[in-house]
Amino acid sequence: MKYIVSLLLISFSMICSAQVKGNKPQTLSLDDCFKIASQKNPDIKLNQFRTSAANADLKNAYWNYFPSVDFGMNYRRTLSNSSSGGTGGTYKVDTTLSPELRTLLPMIMNNLLKNPYSSVSENNYTMQASANWLLFDGLNRDANYTRSQDNFKAIQKSNEYIEKSVKITILRQYIDVVKNLQIIQARKDNLELANKQLERINAQHNAGIITIADVYSQEAEVGNNELMMVQAENDLNIAKANLLTTLGMNSDQPVDFLSTSIPTSVNSNEIKQFRDLIGDLESSLKNAFGSRSDYSSNDFAIKAAESGIKSAKSTFYPRLSANGTWYWANSKFSDFQNNGNTYFGLQLSIPIFSNFNTNLQFENASLQYNQKLIEKTQLEQTIRNSIQTSYLNLEAAEKQIEISNRVLKSSNLNYDAMKEKFNIGAASITELHIAANQLVTSKINNIKAIYNYVQAQNELLFASGRL
Repeated sequence: MKYIVSLLLISFSMICSAQVKGNKPQTLSLDDCFKIASQKNPDIKLNQFRTSAANADLKNAYWNYFPSVDFGMNYRRTLSNSSSGGTGGTYKVDTTLSPELRTLLPMIMNNLLKNPYSSVSENNYTMQASANWLLFDGLNRDANYTRSQDNFKAIQKSNEYIEKSVKITILRQYIDVVKNLQIIQARKDNLELANKQLERINAQHNAGIITIADVYSQEAEVGNNELMMVQAENDLNIAKANLLTTLGMNSDQPVDFLSTSIPTSVNSNEIKQFRDLIGDLESSLKNAFGSRSDYSSNDFAIKAAESGIKSAKSTFYPRLSANGTWYWANSKFSDFQNNGNTYFGLQLSIPIFSNFNTNLQFENASLQYNQKLIEKTQLEQTIRNSIQTSYLNLEAAEKQIEISNRVLKSSNLNYDAMKEKFNIGAASITELHIAANQLVTSKINNIKAIYNYVQAQNELLFASGRL
């Protein structure tokens, strides 16, 4: 009995342990997020289907150089085989014939006229094979194959850019999550400090050292800190939901993220090293136009549009094709080899008037080509603007780090001095609150400055094609 009870207790503890373990939130690093997005992000998954369709288009354009072949079979069975029920006509007797023939011939001829059909086979078999080979189509086939190649390359480059776009979005949102985690920690430390200060003030009030007004003031300060804490937690939850949505996961899924995936501090040496790596504005522009996938994709799209114009022009020229057919039909297979017929021919088609459909195709192809040229110009302007903006943001982030470090140091010293003054009665509770608020604000500003700098680095790397 004791043995059974022991087994039940062990089983129950294992079940409870498994349940607790199953309810534990999953912890993801930045690399984990990249891997999950590569499999679940909707934009990346959609690009996989686009690549598959472009590959099919390329394969079709290649095999258009080869003849097309068709084969068909047919079987038919006659369910009824009856002779004609009516008379086919009446034989008129020639009066010049002998009496014997005039009596016999009408019987024979009328019988034949009443049964004009011979017996019909019940089974009927047919087979046909045909081939068609396009010999010349005004170079439309060549233009279409070139267009398919360039279109496939354009989609591949577009996919690369979208993957990097998803990556930079994940970086932004992951930094936002980690930043809010650090802000929550700063708010939490400040709230604990305010609660401890409230305990000391209550003790001083009970001892008759300070008035009840100071207690009320500190209680209000604690309440304000609690409100700020709730706001920080809400910001974190929103940031997590946004990141999970980008990853292709449920936004309400319980997940934690590693703060160590993003640097928590930046020093002057790291700032200088990044400046040396990234170079000046002109070098970034040159690198962007040479390596950005969206820019390369647009170039391939322009080439594909050029091939589209050539394809449209080809419809002005004649088309020449060769065709061959083998046909067999019989009521049985016993004489298969002797009942087939083979045909070969050439077909020439010369366009004379197509109701301006050819001209319409050419104009539409020209429109697509001009659109791609304009899109390239717009893309160049967008790239220049994004790189310029990224450099400005990087410069501002560098200054914010330097200033926030200096302000944080001063705020710490000011708060320590003000706390000592308040303890000896040389400062009011209001002055202490101001010093505490300055300290927590300085901490949060320093956190924001660090992550704004990290974000500015990533934005510049992405804009210049180095991410």
